[in-house]
Amino acid sequence: MTMLEQTRLDNSDLVSADGLLGRFQGRYFMLLLMSVVLALFWVLISKFAIDAGPTPTNIICLFAITLLGARWRSLDLPAFFNAIVFSLNTCCIIYLVGSRATYDPGFANGILNSAWLPVAAGLIAFLVPSFVIWPAIAMQWSKVHIADATGWGSPGTADYIIVPDLTILLALMLSVLTVVRLMGRVHKNLDLTASIDPTSYCSASVVIVAAVHLSNYFYSGIFKLFLPNGGPLTWVLQNKTYFLSIHASDMGFITIQNILKGLGVHFEITRLLLLFNEPINIAVLVGQLMALICLLSIKRAAQLTIFFDIMHVGIFLLSGIFFWKWIILNAAFVFSFAQLGKRSAPHFSTRLYGCAVVVAAPLAFHVVKLAWYDTGAVNELTFQAVTMDDRTVPVPSNFFLDSSIDVAQQSFARPYNGFLPTGTWGTTLYADIMEGGASNCQKQVANFSLSDTDRARVSLLLQRQQRLALELADHNGHVGYDIYPHHIWSSPWLFQEFSGLDIRSVKSYMLSIQSFCVSVDLERSGPTNARR
Repeated sequence: MTMLEQTRLDNSDLVSADGLLGRFQGRYFMLLLMSVVLALFWVLISKFAIDAGPTPTNIICLFAITLLGARWRSLDLPAFFNAIVFSLNTCCIIYLVGSRATYDPGFANGILNSAWLPVAAGLIAFLVPSFVIWPAIAMQWSKVHIADATGWGSPGTADYIIVPDLTILLALMLSVLTVVRLMGRVHKNLDLTASIDPTSYCSASVVIVAAVHLSNYFYSGIFKLFLPNGGPLTWVLQNKTYFLSIHASDMGFITIQNILKGLGVHFEITRLLLLFNEPINIAVLVGQLMALICLLSIKRAAQLTIFFDIMHVGIFLLSGIFFWKWIILNAAFVFSFAQLGKRSAPHFSTRLYGCAVVVAAPLAFHVVKLAWYDTGAVNELTFQAVTMDDRTVPVPSNFFLDSSIDVAQQSFARPYNGFLPTGTWGTTLYADIMEGGASNCQKQVANFSLSDTDRARVSLLLQRQQRLALELADHNGHVGYDIYPHHIWSSPWLFQEFSGLDIRSVKSYMLSIQSFCVSVDLERSGPTNARR
């Protein structure tokens, strides 16, 4: 071998080493950028409280994020990134259009209070994805303002809080990408910034956004393991999850039991739920805990996300609780994961970083922890309308529109002011109360009390809702309250008397609360109640 040949070989090795070094640096520079985005999100939420209302500072920040990210059109971005943006944007538009009658972000200017303004921004977001931040934040601001003004509403509700969080994160990702690319053009020596590929950046972004969302499932599983007064396996082996469906059906929400009641097979569904109670618990818990590591395999992440959507559809059919925003978003993630698996799979380091984000997400994001025990000890709170001719008519939770989730969850019939020491639909955080509800439910009954504060809140709710109903009523006095983006849906066919009522004939409302000790007797073909 000649010296010249030897030199050429050595130079080739050096070039190869430089290429490996560049790829190594590029991967970890990408993770640094993702860390910067997450840090910026934390600053916006914890320091600026950008989701708390339309202050001048918040509006300036939002405009800056939007304009920086506006450099990127949807045609410039890969389909797997657009799918996430479009799914969240679609959720926002559906929600804003459906809830336009109650939309109120608290601006003094009437035009700014119109829901059609953020809807227009949402339509622009299909072309310029950074605009997705506006319909989401407008939705959040409206909920915050209504809650502050009335004492009702749920600005941190599990069904939608992921939407503003993730849209802010996505818009920040586009803004940071713009800044990085500009830095690479201004400073030619910054090879890393100049070499950032938008497709690879969007691939990493989808993993991080998915990690934040998956954190909701993971922590719901973790909290099931560590509920008070119980062991790690208490929930999965002892929790009678089927009670949730029984109570929801009894209270008149949309469930498969209420849908099939006329066919006489609804008790058979209860039998099946009893039979498969433990397998269902195991599947749910294992699936939620798998959210921690599923991103290590994009294929497994897609499969687990499909499982979560099946779970959400099942929850809706069995309880009337409709996580429709999560279902749409999960479907988008399945599409994105499939695209990533085919051509733009993120590097293992990015996927491992995503697993870390699953754990760390609660430090900055609104991560929900859906964990409780289900019991047969239930406080059932209902409203009844009293008409001019002294008829009493049951009122569905749907009637309360933007406050329907509070009424459906009976958030003012908590353990401290119910007959029984349980919360929404017979749930509790404590294993001893769950066990007491099964063994000596009737002995747990205490005196009912409603504080003056709660009485004032209920009075304010009813007065506000009656005024709103009168404004929305048609010439017959009917209100279309069922056509609204509710999270928990009451069954329209079970409240036909109220839906056919002239709302102008209502002179007052009554609040009543009853407590039931429910058990399931398969010999009698269904649940039995002991009323208190």
